[in-house]
Amino acid sequence: MSYLTREAAHLDDELGAEFEHAPVPPDKRRSTLSVALIWAGFPMGLSTFVSGSLLAQLIGVVPALEATLLGNLALLLYVGLIGGLASRSGESFALQARHVFGSQGYRIASAFLSTIVIGWFAVNAGIGAELLKSNYGLSYGWLAVILSAAYAFIAFLGVRALHWISLFSVSLFLVVAGITLIDISTHGSLGAALNYPGAHPLHHMAFGTAVALVIAKFLDSGTQTADFNRWAPNTRGSWLATAAAFPLGLGLPMALGILVMGALEGGGAFAHGNVVGFLLANHQVMISVLVFAFIVVNSGSVSSHCVYNAATGWSGATGLPMRLMAIVIGAAALIITLSGFWHLYIPWLIFLGILVPPLGTVILAEALITRQQGEDELLPAWRWSAFAAWAIGALAGYANYHLMPAFPTPIAAFLATLLGYFVLRSALFAPQRLARGIEPD
Repeated sequence: MSYLTREAAHLDDELGAEFEHAPVPPDKRRSTLSVALIWAGFPMGLSTFVSGSLLAQLIGVVPALEATLLGNLALLLYVGLIGGLASRSGESFALQARHVFGSQGYRIASAFLSTIVIGWFAVNAGIGAELLKSNYGLSYGWLAVILSAAYAFIAFLGVRALHWISLFSVSLFLVVAGITLIDISTHGSLGAALNYPGAHPLHHMAFGTAVALVIAKFLDSGTQTADFNRWAPNTRGSWLATAAAFPLGLGLPMALGILVMGALEGGGAFAHGNVVGFLLANHQVMISVLVFAFIVVNSGSVSSHCVYNAATGWSGATGLPMRLMAIVIGAAALIITLSGFWHLYIPWLIFLGILVPPLGTVILAEALITRQQGEDELLPAWRWSAFAAWAIGALAGYANYHLMPAFPTPIAAFLATLLGYFVLRSALFAPQRLARGIEPD
């Protein structure tokens, strides 16, 4: 272990400290623009385009655009609040969770989300490899191996590398988006695209479920926002960086994917019925080169962010160096990518919408309510009330999904967790306060 510690310290000297086990000092924070760029390049991925195209198939273009807007506004509020806490403390998600779930219990919360986000690596790297396979005739297996290794290496380099891959990804997105919008206007009608009613066999999807899928698209990494927003110079910078992701980074590519599906009036969302297939169908060599670069860089931006999230979280849970965890997680992510995990895209989003919102809600409730009142000076090893509130929210989300699909499941889970937390707080904290001679509120 001492050898690993020495090597980690040497890498920090060479590449820059990542502060995975301590708050980021004020003099080491990054600019608002840098954090905003990192956030913008995270959700602005190919899976987001595909999500938009898929939503348009399921419920039609106009309802899909409405669901996208509502989902992004919900994410802005949720992620913005958690990120604001991190910008004040400088703490990573694992350090945040320690205050909430206990000095030992936080390891479960951190490991859970950090493992979940590996699935997002597999989704984004897998979709990128599948698009290159279906449109360029390349081998999915070799692409998965090469791309996964490259993306894990970017995360290994740290937050500075995320800045640069985000810059390239956002720049390519703006070029691709501009060409796509011109094509929609030239080869079709925007009005006709907006009138597309959807054509998927699962066209009966409730609008609330569609909103839930948009929210679930970034629930796990949004809950881990502290890993990025701790680098913000202040709370205002944290909120601006979050806004760069929601609605800009997530909403714009999703809306573009929706419009492309409308313009094509159908097609496979994971193959040719998306932005990539649309552009390749209307152009020749130069556009093909541009689209190839866009797929590689764009998948790399999202996937490397996922590895960084996962490595930082597992580092906090185990005490091992972040860069060592990036190597381990990169290998695990490669195996999952090769399995074709991205085929489970919709069930994956539903799963996230049930289990993840309660975790973030407990963090917000603890930080914004209980800790403000100074009730948690002595940190227990396990705070069972936090785990109980998490379970209550997850059960409520599961019930909502099956019994009231018209109401967005993540929001139902959020509200149930808050209510459960308040009840548990009243039942458990009041006796403790009285025992310490403190009058109840």
